[in-house]
Parts: sequence; C-alpha cells; structure tokens
Amino acid sequence: MHDEPWQTAWNELTLRCERTATQSENAMRRATADVLQGQMTSWRRARSIEWIVGFLGLVVSGMVVAEHVGEARYCVAGAAVGAFCIAVVVVAVRLLVQAAGLDFAGPIATSQRHLEELHLAEFRSSRLWLLGGVVIWLPALLLGFEAATGAPVLRQVDLAWFAANLLFGIVVLSIGCAWSRRFVERDWGQPWAARLVDVLTGRPLQAARARLRELAEFVAEPPARR
Repeated sequence: MHDEPWQTAWNELTLRCERTATQSENAMRRATADVLQGQMTSWRRARSIEWIVGFLGLVVSGMVVAEHVGEARYCVAGAAVGAFCIAVVVVAVRLLVQAAGLDFAGPIATSQRHLEELHLAEFRSSRLWLLGGVVIWLPALLLGFEAATGAPVLRQVDLAWFAANLLFGIVVLSIGCAWSRRFVERDWGQPWAARLVDVLTGRPLQAARARLRELAEFVAEPPARR
C-alpha cells in the first residue's frame, strides 16, 4: 500500500518522458523534412537546367543540320548530338518524376530506400554526361560554332579524323557503361564504389542521405535496405 504513491509518481514520470521523447522526435522529423526539401529544391533546379540545355542543344543542332541536308558528315554529327540531347532530356525528366515521389514525412526506412534509388539514377545521369560527352564533344563544338558564326567549319574537318573521333567515343562509351554496370552498380554497397558514385553525383543528394542517417540514428529505426 505504501508503494502505491511512488508507483503512481513513477508511472506519471515515465509517461511524461515518453511524451517528451515523442515531441522531440516529431520536432526533429519536421526540421529534417524542411531541410531535405530545401536541398531537393536545389537538386531539382539543376535537373531542370539539364533538360533545358538538352532541349536547346537539340534545337540548335537541328537548325544547323537542316541547312546541310544530304551532306553525310552533317547528318552523322547531327544524329550523334541529337541522340545525346534527347537522352539528356529523357533522363533529367525521369529524375524529376522520380524525385516527385519522395515523401520525407513518411517512414525513414522508406525515404532512405527511395533516396538510394534516386542516387543510383543520378549516377547513371552523370555517367551519360561523362561518357556521352566523349562521343559528341567534337560534333557539338563544330555545330555550335557554325550556329554562332555561320561558318561551315565541319566541311573543313578531315572526314577520316572526324569519323575516327566518333568511333573512339562510341568505344569509350560502350566500355564505360559495361564496366559501370558490371562493377560499380553490382558492388553498390562497397566503399570504393560508394566513393566513386559520390564523386560523380551532386552534393544535395549526398547531404540528404546524411541527414536521413542522422535522423534514423536519433529515432533508433533500422537503416533502409536495398
């Protein structure tokens, strides 16, 4: 009987502690969600710039090639640049659509999993820019210069050297994509692969992943699994 007041007080104290912990967790969740949304805003802005650049590149290269219909070197250069620009637009739009499904107010493990999937998708986008750029840098430079000045510089380029440059870029693109899928994406969880991916992707997603890890540790939820 004498223990009842102490037990009641203990239960009340426990209940208050639980309420305080819940309030602290909810406050940290809201604060983290606000920060993550801000980081994702800058990330979405960068992806929007990508598809705009890709669209403008497609329009400009198409205008130049249209003035030289029937010339093989212009058709080949326009096809290479056009394919790259279309790929850039498609990948950027897909990333934006994928990011629209992120809900940082939901379960942390789910947010972590979705963010990891987005991180992998961004790596593939960076791979497109890096390896695809090896293929189209010369035709893009020549077509861009002609669009700006009107000088048909592509006609002055040695056809054999131009073709060899494109062929070399295609070989590098094929080998790079195959190596990436075989080693980097397969060993996604390995430290060396994670470092390589971090080098090729932007800071906003890396910062968002770190924030979610901190929140997961605070609320003692298990980390997301791929």
